[in-house]
Amino acid sequence: MNKSATSVKSAATKTRKSKVVEPTVETVETTPVVTETVPVVTETTTPVTGTTETVTEATPVTGTTETTVTFRQRLETLITSRTELIATLKQEVQELRKLQRDHDNMIKEATRKPKKVKAARDFTKPKKASGFAEPVIVSDELYSFLVKNKATMKDHTFVPSSAEEEANWPRVPVVAGQPVARTDVTSFISKYIKENNLQNPEMKREILPNAGLKKIFTNPAEPARESFNYLQLQKYISHHFTKRA
Repeated sequence: MNKSATSVKSAATKTRKSKVVEPTVETVETTPVVTETVPVVTETTTPVTGTTETVTEATPVTGTTETTVTFRQRLETLITSRTELIATLKQEVQELRKLQRDHDNMIKEATRKPKKVKAARDFTKPKKASGFAEPVIVSDELYSFLVKNKATMKDHTFVPSSAEEEANWPRVPVVAGQPVARTDVTSFISKYIKENNLQNPEMKREILPNAGLKKIFTNPAEPARESFNYLQLQKYISHHFTKRA
């Protein structure tokens, strides 16, 4: 009895086990959803006289662009502006200095004394020679030197009537015993030195006289010398001018 009951139970259990159906698993493929950003189109109509024109502007919904100014860019901007300001200031300083110079020149011109206008020479009144231009009697030794070398002098009997005649004053030969101006003697001696190359080529102020000129320059009261200074020419000939005309 017990065996039969046991066999019935096991048969029933097998029957139940065979009836259990495993669930079927279906594989579902997931398709990615793509979202597209569609720009919003705004239509703006601009009225124009005689013509209507439609301008379409595309305004993107996404993708906003922002300009970021860095600290270095700010510094460069400030440096550039200050550099331009310095250049402007330098130019203004130059203009101010120019105005200052113009002002100083104006003050100088305003305070300057007017130049004296030299009166025109009155040739109707003969000008009397004076100083070195006054004719005098010289020593026989100097007369001999001047006559021998065909020296000339101004004709003191001539009276110029204009500046042109005065500039072209006629000259006459020096004659022994006739008064001669010291200016004529000095002019002739200077010409004589240059024509005879009696200057030291390394020092033009030094005169290396020949025998004739050395005799004129040498003062008996002074020691003899071999060279003479051009700047003291009047001193070397002064002992020949002892008498007045």
